[in-house]
Amino acid sequence: MRETPAVPVALIERLTTLGRAGDLKTFRAEAAELARELFGARAAALSHVETGDREKRIDALAVSGSAPRAVRADRWSDLPGRVMKKGAPMDFTAKEIPPKIAEECQGLLGRLPRALLAWPLATGPERACATPDECGPEGSLAVFDPDPRAGAALGEIVAPVLGAHLTSMLALDRSAKERKRLETLLGLSRVLVGGHPRIAELREWIVEFPRDPRPVLVQGERGTGKRHFARLLHAHGPYASRLFMEIDCSRYPKKVLHAGFFEDWFGKGPLLDQEVFLCVGDVLSLALSTQEKLAQALAPALEGAGPGRGPTGHGPKAFVVPITAREIRAEASAGIASAKLAGIFEGRVLVVPPLRDRPDDVPALADRFLREANQALGHEVRGFTHRALQVLRHEPWRGNLAELATVVTRAARLASGHQIDARELAHLLPHAAGEDRARTRGLDEGAVLALLRSPRHRNWRDGLYALEKEFLPASVPILLEKMESEEPVVRIECVRLLARHGDARTRKKILERLSGEDNRDVVCEGIRALGEAVLSGEGGSSPPPDNETARALLPFLSHEDPGIRATAIRAVACRATGDGRRGTEPPNPEPRPPSPGYAVRGIRERSSDPHPRVRAQALAALYRLGEYDAYRDLAAMLGDEDDDVRLEAVRALGEVPEAVGELLRALEDDPSIDVRIAAASALGDLRDPQAVRPLIGRLSDPLLRLSCVEALARIRTSDATGPFLALVAEEGSSLVRRAAVSALGEMGESSVAEPLREYIAVPTLAPTVLEALCKLGGPAAEETLLSLARPDHPLCLPALKGLSKVGTETSVEPLVELLGTIPDFLGLPVVEALAGIGEPAVLPLIEALEDGAKRPWAVAALGEIGDPRAAQPLMRHYDDSGRVAAAIARIGPQAIEPLLAVLPDRATEIMDLLIQFGEASIDPAVELLTRPDSAGFAEEILLYFREAAAQPLLTFAERAEDEDVLARILRILGRIGSREAFPLLLKHFVSHEANLRGAVIEGLSEVDNPLVVEGLVEAASSTSDPRGTLLALRSLGKLRAAEGFEGVQAAAKHASAPVRAAALVAAANFGGDARRKAILSALADRDDLVLAVAVRLARADGILDVHRFRERHLAPAIDVKKQILWIRALGHVRGDTAARVLLSLASESEGRGTADEDSMRRSVAGPSLVARRSRR
Repeated sequence: MRETPAVPVALIERLTTLGRAGDLKTFRAEAAELARELFGARAAALSHVETGDREKRIDALAVSGSAPRAVRADRWSDLPGRVMKKGAPMDFTAKEIPPKIAEECQGLLGRLPRALLAWPLATGPERACATPDECGPEGSLAVFDPDPRAGAALGEIVAPVLGAHLTSMLALDRSAKERKRLETLLGLSRVLVGGHPRIAELREWIVEFPRDPRPVLVQGERGTGKRHFARLLHAHGPYASRLFMEIDCSRYPKKVLHAGFFEDWFGKGPLLDQEVFLCVGDVLSLALSTQEKLAQALAPALEGAGPGRGPTGHGPKAFVVPITAREIRAEASAGIASAKLAGIFEGRVLVVPPLRDRPDDVPALADRFLREANQALGHEVRGFTHRALQVLRHEPWRGNLAELATVVTRAARLASGHQIDARELAHLLPHAAGEDRARTRGLDEGAVLALLRSPRHRNWRDGLYALEKEFLPASVPILLEKMESEEPVVRIECVRLLARHGDARTRKKILERLSGEDNRDVVCEGIRALGEAVLSGEGGSSPPPDNETARALLPFLSHEDPGIRATAIRAVACRATGDGRRGTEPPNPEPRPPSPGYAVRGIRERSSDPHPRVRAQALAALYRLGEYDAYRDLAAMLGDEDDDVRLEAVRALGEVPEAVGELLRALEDDPSIDVRIAAASALGDLRDPQAVRPLIGRLSDPLLRLSCVEALARIRTSDATGPFLALVAEEGSSLVRRAAVSALGEMGESSVAEPLREYIAVPTLAPTVLEALCKLGGPAAEETLLSLARPDHPLCLPALKGLSKVGTETSVEPLVELLGTIPDFLGLPVVEALAGIGEPAVLPLIEALEDGAKRPWAVAALGEIGDPRAAQPLMRHYDDSGRVAAAIARIGPQAIEPLLAVLPDRATEIMDLLIQFGEASIDPAVELLTRPDSAGFAEEILLYFREAAAQPLLTFAERAEDEDVLARILRILGRIGSREAFPLLLKHFVSHEANLRGAVIEGLSEVDNPLVVEGLVEAASSTSDPRGTLLALRSLGKLRAAEGFEGVQAAAKHASAPVRAAALVAAANFGGDARRKAILSALADRDDLVLAVAVRLARADGILDVHRFRERHLAPAIDVKKQILWIRALGHVRGDTAARVLLSLASESEGRGTADEDSMRRSVAGPSLVARRSRR
């Protein structure tokens, strides 16, 4: 038995503190580490298993070794199961460890431990358990290679403590999960807010759903909260433990969806065979065959009590909740939805009402969304004013709850007070989006001003960013008000923007505000902004008089703060010289206009300022103003004994090009290192070649080395290449080496890439070397970058970014190969690299489209490159990637011709793209009219652009030789209704070419013009051109002009049955009594075609009732010839009732009259019944 040491109380106290404060994940990791420390062991493992879950799991493993601590979690092992099964401590030396336990230790640690101690974790007093759940969690603790003095007694003390704390942590973890679930449900319950009757029904459904957990279909408009409701059903029903899975059918190809439901969903098996809560969004987007098969699969679950519980027990494992924005019964009647799918959900359709149907619920919903916004944004907006609530109530809310939530959240973010007012909602409401197209960073003027007024700093920064893009004159009052802010940063930004964009009155207010400003940074920024932006002529549209503004700056020359005095000197000198950066005057300049005397006098007074910085700036400014004697006084400051005086003189001389000699002497001889460093920096700013050799010579001085490197880098001389390479190879300071590498990159000599590339292996230099190679380019740089472009290399990302700049055709193949292997976060950098290479990458990327793994990234890269050769290959993979359309759109109008070559395939997708390309699509579409298989496509495109397409069509019509092509052009021009096209349309309207005349008549059906109506009436009464008559009637029916009704009535008596039928349809379009009279009149027509049309219209309007029809028209007293007429009409009536009447008439047992009359009725009823069935 080993000796048992005293219990280290401090460690147990740490464990207790951790149990009270930590979360479960932290507790497991830290507890394992504490156990390792407690036993002096090389490793310790903590395991825990919830009742009913899988056993044999290591939750945390703490190991000591080369790293101070390594923690692994969720490792499956047989060791904890064996410890818990034994129920007593294990104590083994290496030789005593059983083979299976030794194998588990080897798998966990990678080695066999010298000793093993393990205990079951006690979780409380032992007691009898009625059920497994009452026994609480099970767990174990194992320590490997413990200290020899540690023994089983210590384990018996520690194990209950660990077990008790682990139980507490599990309870806390379950409590946190439950709280999170409740918070989620609270967020989802927004769909149930309100007092509308349908909302009350939905609340009842939630309550009753656990008692009848069969699938339901959720129906409602966009944004009503259908998915929220599905999640509520999931959370409140018996399937809450299942994974909630959502499939949006509108985002996947129909074939993929069909295979996913019944065959395989991306390698996971059929969706219906997975134990999930499956929310099927936009279910009516599925193919009809898929809907039928889905209905067949769901039928057992709907007939029974849930998944797999139908009468046959063959229902799907998944619990399915379909969602649709369309009314399923109406869609089934139109043939869009499966009648079987609609039938099985009869009585199980939950309709979420649109927001416009329940305006009384809007205030409660808005209040709910405002509370959520306050919590998310940290605001304290208390509510809405009465006017704001009225505005919200009367908004149509086509986007329903989602739209209302967005508006309320934006209003809360931009609110300037404690309540949201109607004026703050005006520019946020959906209907206002089309009224004001002025956009600044995606926001209109009102939104930008609201951001500027907001007290939140983040909103204020967003507003400033918008003003940087486009300054708004309306923001000036807000910025002037913000200049009173307590935050200096806010005041600085206001001064900077107002000085740059304000007018004379605004700049005067800035100067007044600066006079009383107590923050030096604000004053200096204001003076600098006025000097650089306004006084140099870069200000607003009407700059103030220069003298007035310059005079207003003069008082700052006498300010008590030397920094402000120096800044004012530069601003006044900027006005006088027109240059705010540095002087460029030679010692003997050409004659120039005299500077304002007051500026020279004011600055001259500062030339004897006691502060060296002010004095040096004043002398340098006088030199720039033309007083060249000031140069002598400035150079004399270099002989002063005070280091600060010489330092300020060197800084001022750095703006005088003729001061190179003085600066070189200061670099060589000045005793102060600060002065020498400032001289080196000033020489670099002047970029004079005379300074190159002295600066290279001073590279030997370790104190000056970094400053000289930076100065030579700004001069960019090739003479420094050798010394820089020597520094990279020999210098001990990594800071200097990085500066030298950066300088070599800035100088741009590609020959240095070869020697630099070997330093990529030096960790402290690698990022800087990589950046330099990206600037240098060349084969050596490209080869190095390619070698780094591996997913496992830490410099992979910057290397890929570098290849986008310096990559050539050499890099294309390796980068394309990477597309199939890289993780997602590296996909975009590879795409950008290929896009940077451009044209050489197009063909390899087109070949990569055939590889499913590479395809998404290849599509994105081809879109970024924008080569039209990629358009057709991309269209071949349109179904496989949602990014294909975006990629082709980025190619632009150059893709039009390749896309048109694909027609008639992919017509819908190509049409969407051509519309995106705008008016550039018009001319190709006009040329497309000559292709019979694509003429309809071209017509739709041209009608979309309407007036813009009129002139190209007229030009093309002048040289059109084919009559069919000309007819298409005339039809399109007629539908456009352009004034320029009327002469050509009238010319062919009176022509003898029936084809062209018919095209004009058909096209004019959408032109509401009295002259056009008169011409159509005339054409409708023609007896020589039946086709023209039919087209004219159809056009009159579409126009529904009162002047044309008489022509329609006249045509109803035409000798031709098709003309009478067309007249009936046209008259029906007029509606009202005219429609009813026309239908009743046509019901007496003897022609089958007219009668069929009349019966269908009568049936649709409820005029024709089968039972009444039979009593009135098929009674024995009615003449048999009229009965025969009505029997024929009955053959065109849908429904089982009409079929039964015909069947009875076709039988021999009717006996309504003489045998001949019965025979005549049967001879008509039988064929009518057969024809009716064939029409089905």
